[in-house]
Amino acid sequence: MSLEETWDKLDQPTRRWITTNRGCAVLPRTVAGAVRRAAGHPESDSQHGQMELTPEDLRFIARKSDEAAGQQLAAPLNPPLPQG
Repeated sequence: MSLEETWDKLDQPTRRWITTNRGCAVLPRTVAGAVRRAAGHPESDSQHGQMELTPEDLRFIARKSDEAAGQQLAAPLNPPLPQG
């Protein structure tokens, strides 16, 4: 199961945690559980419920993290005030 294949099935808080912690090579139990449930594999292979990321997963996370940072930079610093 690759993270890229599961990404669109993950909820927003899980995606945010993964991209914010992009240097993490082993997902903690709660995050790993969310990824496994989204992939349809709720059982863990790890004794502690963690999930080791592959080099491909880490490259995918870095790309998603960079995309998210670019979107934040593209947002206007002073959005227009609502007309009222």
